[in-house]
Amino acid sequence: MRERHKVAAASWKAAPLLASLLLPLCAGASTIVVMQTRDTVLLGADARVIFFRASSEDGSTSTRGEMCKIVRTSRTGAAIAGILGNLDGFDSASFLRKNLSEDTTLEVSADALARNALDPLGAMIRQLELAAPDQTVIQPGRPALSVVLSRFEGGVMKVAIRDVFYSGHSAGSPEFRIQSTNCPGSCAGPNMVFASGANAAIASFLLSRFGRSQLKDPAFALKLLRLEAGAEPAIVGPPFSILEGDRNGFRWVEPGVCQIGEVTASTPARSQPPRK
Repeated sequence: MRERHKVAAASWKAAPLLASLLLPLCAGASTIVVMQTRDTVLLGADARVIFFRASSEDGSTSTRGEMCKIVRTSRTGAAIAGILGNLDGFDSASFLRKNLSEDTTLEVSADALARNALDPLGAMIRQLELAAPDQTVIQPGRPALSVVLSRFEGGVMKVAIRDVFYSGHSAGSPEFRIQSTNCPGSCAGPNMVFASGANAAIASFLLSRFGRSQLKDPAFALKLLRLEAGAEPAIVGPPFSILEGDRNGFRWVEPGVCQIGEVTASTPARSQPPRK
C-alpha cells in the first residue's frame, strides 16, 4: 500500500537558523532489526546519530553521538530510524511515544503516526538542507523516516512498518510517499526478519544464511546489527539495544543506551565528539 502526501508550505516555517546551529541528522542512517514469530518479537537498533553543525564561517561540519531509538510502553514496542530530530525541541522518539495510540489496532495506529510525522519531518528536512547544503540529506533509496511498531494483538504478535520516503519538492512543499508493511497481512508469512534503515549487509547475509530457529535468539539479532555496523561504520554503530516482546508485554534483553524501566527515549546531547 502506498500513499502520497504533500506537506503544506506553512509547515516549513521553522525557527531561524543561528550562526552555529547543531542539528542531529540520521538521514538514511540507523539500523532496525525485527525478528518475528507468531507469538514473539525481537526489536533491535543501533545508537549512532550524526550531528550537523551549520556555520556561516566554516561551512557545515559533523560529529557523531548516541541516542536510544527504541520506545517501550506497556503493550507496544516501537523503533525508529532516519531523521531523528533537531534542537528546536523536536525528536522523533518523543513524538512517537507521545502520539502512539493503544486504543486502536496496531495498523491504524501506525498509519496515524506516519501521517502525523509528515509536517515536522518536512520542517526538519528543510532545516537540514539549509544547514548542510553540501551534504546529501536523504540517501537515495532509503526512507527519510522508518517507524516499526509491534504488539501482541488478536492472539498473534503483529508488526507494522511505515517507511516514509522523501520525493523532493513540489509546488514549494515537500512531498512524501508512505510505504506500509503489515505482518500478518502483506508479509510473506508468520516467521519474518525485517531490517529497516541501513540494511544492505544484513539483506545479503540473510539471502545466504538463515534458519527459522534463530528468530527467537537475541544473539542472532545482535549479530545482524554488528554485521551492518561493520559494513557502514560511519552511520551505524554501538551500543546496540534489543527489546523482546510476547503476549505478556515487552522487556529489555540488552538496553544499550536505553534506560531499563523507562518508556521514553533519550534526547541527543547538544554535542559529542566522534568515538575513536
